[in-house]
Amino acid sequence: SAGEPPEVLAERSVLGGAPLKSLWNERKTDAQKRLEEGGYDVVVLQEDLPETTVQAFHKYAALFHQKASSVGCEAILLMTWAYKNKDWISMEEIADAHWDVARKLGVKVAPAGLAWKRVEERHPEVKLRQKDGEHPTLCGTYLMAAVVFATVWGRSPVGTKYPASGALQPHIIELLQKAAWETVESCRSFGAAAPAPEEKLLDTRREALVWDIFCKLDVEGDARLTSVELLPFATFMSFQGNADDWEREFAALCAEVGCKTEGGMPIDGFRHLVDSGSRSETFSTDCTVEDLQELLEALRSRCRTSPAEEVLMPASRPSRVVIVPGNGCRKVRKSNWYGWLADELERRKVPVGIENMPDPDVARESVWLPFIADRLAGGRDRLPQTIVVGHSSGAAAAMRLAEKHRLGGVVLVAAYTSDLGDANERASGYFNRAWDWDKQRANCGFVVQFASRNDPFLPFAVQAEVRDGLAPLIEFKDMGNRSHFFDAPFPELLDVLVQKLGHEDVK
Repeated sequence: SAGEPPEVLAERSVLGGAPLKSLWNERKTDAQKRLEEGGYDVVVLQEDLPETTVQAFHKYAALFHQKASSVGCEAILLMTWAYKNKDWISMEEIADAHWDVARKLGVKVAPAGLAWKRVEERHPEVKLRQKDGEHPTLCGTYLMAAVVFATVWGRSPVGTKYPASGALQPHIIELLQKAAWETVESCRSFGAAAPAPEEKLLDTRREALVWDIFCKLDVEGDARLTSVELLPFATFMSFQGNADDWEREFAALCAEVGCKTEGGMPIDGFRHLVDSGSRSETFSTDCTVEDLQELLEALRSRCRTSPAEEVLMPASRPSRVVIVPGNGCRKVRKSNWYGWLADELERRKVPVGIENMPDPDVARESVWLPFIADRLAGGRDRLPQTIVVGHSSGAAAAMRLAEKHRLGGVVLVAAYTSDLGDANERASGYFNRAWDWDKQRANCGFVVQFASRNDPFLPFAVQAEVRDGLAPLIEFKDMGNRSHFFDAPFPELLDVLVQKLGHEDVK
């Protein structure tokens, strides 16, 4: 009768830990046969992306989509989350792969991974992962189901009842339901529509450009633009003003498109700015297709000497410093030059993040990078205003951090590019893949490197590989014979920081 919910029949064809390739090919599953038999309205395709390749995802998602379409079944891609012990692909890259496949196939995406990211960042007390860092807890499974519900039915899951949720507290259920709906709403326009007719190709091109630009600006991959993330667009569109001016302007733009500054601007709000303009009296936001194309090319550019340089980074100076020590350091303030540098900066009223590091001996990337961003820097939203000073393995951590986040600047002391055959270095995780120098150059306001010719641990040639990888952005300082830079004071480093921070020196 009217008002009663429809009966939903759900079946599954799964194989533990299997990617779509296995579900398509292996005889252990009947996925193809079940689809061929028909009778399904929707098939949800979950790729185990950390366990397979993006290329395989494209291929087998297309095969399943073709099979589903032949029997009148809608395919939906279920985006899962990044694994904490498999860092070859980030959440941002997993999301990009799903949006790319969705656009090519004209299908929806259920963005569970981004919903997880939202909850883990805003409500760390809610545990979505089991201890292995991969498999979901009941909370994680419930959040994923809420995202699928919101995607399939196109309505909010807030207030829905389901018996399996009885083990969860009511306030947790509401939190997860709201996070699911907010994520789906913010990502609603990311999937592609069916191919447009010929007379609408210009509109299709424009939509694709807007989408691509939004994704490039969305450094954190959470489908929302912060003030820092939107600033390159504003700068490109001739915004002129200081950091305080921009914060006021960003708040006004958010109010105009109906979003909150603390939550960030979703794709629909950004689209409104570029399509319809804004009421801003300081700069124009509406863009022609040519404007959009030019901006996208600037954002894609990885050369910091190009005319796009000012578009890629915030205009304001960094205002704080984080000191990341080398491995094996248990009392950071009392070791090497770390405490001396922190004291000198604090005398100049510069906020400094310096603490004893977790996992000090191995210095695992999976442990250190979140600690640097969330604890030392005081939150990932502060990284664009932060200079990260990394020494030895701390320099390796700083370089990997720069591949993931926009930073105010990086100072590398005794930096290197390989584990040099050392098992402990190998276990850290920094050296198990190629360095993405392009991303580091694009994400850093500046890079300064201090190198020593008689370093007992690092051949000068290895340090020079960092210099060559980050050229022409890098300011390389050959310090002669300074061993592994153990000793304090380190006035040359202090001088660099004082200059980059724009502070008057204090004698």
